[in-house]
Formats: sequence, structure tokens, C-alpha cells
Amino acid sequence: MEKARAIEANNQAIKQLVQKHLEKWVNAWEKQNIELYLSFYSKVFKGSKEGYEDWRISRQTALKKHTNMSIQLQNIKISQSKKTVEVNFIQTFKSDEYSDTGIKELVWVKNGSDWRIIKETWVPRKKIA
Repeated sequence: MEKARAIEANNQAIKQLVQKHLEKWVNAWEKQNIELYLSFYSKVFKGSKEGYEDWRISRQTALKKHTNMSIQLQNIKISQSKKTVEVNFIQTFKSDEYSDTGIKELVWVKNGSDWRIIKETWVPRKKIA
């Protein structure tokens, strides 16, 4: 019983740590702190179509393009497997020129004493007429 409680306490601590990282990730994105934002991603991260370096360049361009960004997360669900933590949520992005809402999944992996994103998926929400 003690071991089960210790494992559950550890799992809760990991989820809280990832939640804090998630908040810092959103904050860096909104404030267009490009270096901090990109630091949340692992060097093994791959974008949907490109390797890390090409993805990094495309993100830098996108972050510089938008102004007055606001990112809202809702329905955050955190689940843990042996080596990763998956975070799913509804993301609403707004800027002066563009806005969208969709479902995002981030897969985080422990990297030393820190956590990094190794995978990110985005599914736009269908517009309701």
C-alpha cells in the first residue's frame, strides 16, 4: 500500500511539474520570447513535415509575424505513461491578423531534470455555421 501511495504521489508531482511547464510555454509564446519558447522543444522534435532545424526556422518566422497574441487553453488533460507525459487541450489562438481554435496534443519527455516536447499535433476545430 505504501508503494502504491508513493507512486501516485510521484505521478501527481510529475503532472504538476508538466502543468507548470505548460503555463511557461504559453507565456513565452504569448510574449513572443522566441528563444524561451523554442527551449521547451527537444532537439529530436519533428514538425509535421520537417526536421527540427527547418521547424525551428518556420516557428521563428511565425512568432515574429503575429502581434498581440493571446493563447487560451481549456479542458487540459494530462496522462502519463512510463517515459512520457501527454497533454491534450483545446487551444484558442488569437492575434491581430489571425485566430483559430483546435485540439492540441503535446508529448513531453524527461530530459535530465527537465521536460521537453518531443511531439505536437494540432487538429483545427470545425467552424460551426
